[in-house]
Amino acid sequence: MKHKNNNLILIVSLLLITGFVATSLASYYVSLASLRLQITKKELPLTSDNIYSEIQRDLLSPIFISSLMANNIFLRDWVINGENDVTQITRYLKEIQDKYNTFTSFFVSEQTKTLSKNISKVMAGIFISLIKKG
Repeated sequence: MKHKNNNLILIVSLLLITGFVATSLASYYVSLASLRLQITKKELPLTSDNIYSEIQRDLLSPIFISSLMANNIFLRDWVINGENDVTQITRYLKEIQDKYNTFTSFFVSEQTKTLSKNISKVMAGIFISLIKKG
C-alpha cells in the first residue's frame, strides 16, 4: 500500500512539473513571438523614421545655405570682377555665419583656386593642413 502511495505521489508530482514546464515554455514562446512582432512592426519603423528625420534636419540647413550662396548675385559679380576686394567676401561670409548660426562659412573659387573663409583659428589650422595634404 505504501508503495502505491509513493508511486501515486511520484506520478502526480511528475504531471504537475511537466504541466508547469509546458505552460512556462508555451508562455515564453508566445511572449517572444509577440515581442518580436511588436519590435519589427512598430518600434523599428519609428526608430528608422526618427533617424531619417534627424539626418534630413542636419543636412537640410547646409544644403539650403549652399544653394543660397551658389545663386547669390553678389558672389557671381565678385568672382566675375576678379575677386579683388577680399574684405567684401569676408564680410559677406561673416554675415552668412551670423545669420544662419553656423560654426564656419567659406567660399572656394574655381578661377583662382583660393579658399575665402570666415573661420576660427583652430579651423584655419585644420583647413591649412588639409590644403597642404591635398
